[in-house]
Amino acid sequence: MKEHKSLLRYLLVFFDILFVFLFIVLLVNTVLFFRCRYLAKDLPEQTPLLMRIYLYGSSENQDGSTVSANISILDSSSSEIAVIERSWNGTFLAIDFTTAFFYGKKFYFPQKIYGTDSVYSKYYPFEKKNGSVIFPYYLENKKCLFYGTGYTVEQKNALYTLAVFSKSPLSFIMPYFSKKITVNLSKCQSGKSYGLYLDRFGNLVLSEE
Repeated sequence: MKEHKSLLRYLLVFFDILFVFLFIVLLVNTVLFFRCRYLAKDLPEQTPLLMRIYLYGSSENQDGSTVSANISILDSSSSEIAVIERSWNGTFLAIDFTTAFFYGKKFYFPQKIYGTDSVYSKYYPFEKKNGSVIFPYYLENKKCLFYGTGYTVEQKNALYTLAVFSKSPLSFIMPYFSKKITVNLSKCQSGKSYGLYLDRFGNLVLSEE
């Protein structure tokens, strides 16, 4: 009987701690959401060209297919923030993006580049994908480097906050304000350069340059 009471006591303490933890997470993310709404109101939209892709080609080895590319992350003045040049396991490449939508503006943040064997890649929240995480290349010191020359530190800090929201747990349950999307690069041909653009409706478009 004492063992049952002791177990019940431990369970109650565990669920109390769990409740407090979940409450704090929800509170922090809710504050983050309203802060993003406030900051996004005066933020300029991102410039059209976000990334440039140059595909070297694919090859076969004893472990399977690999695909090689040079991928540039660009700021608002089309200057390179970073260049990722390497090979990934797979036949094609795909890029996952997180997003933030406020006041009719769409903000895109590349999350991961990885190889795939499918021409119809789709974002699945709990699917494990081996690849290159991109966030560290353009998010640093609480600034988002997509805003380049001509933008203030405050604007870069604000865009950083939106990027943090876009990958937060709260974004999964608020599809009106944030969603995850995948851009499949299976149409890219070796030896050609492509750009990832925002069209006039704020949608991502892959186009040969």
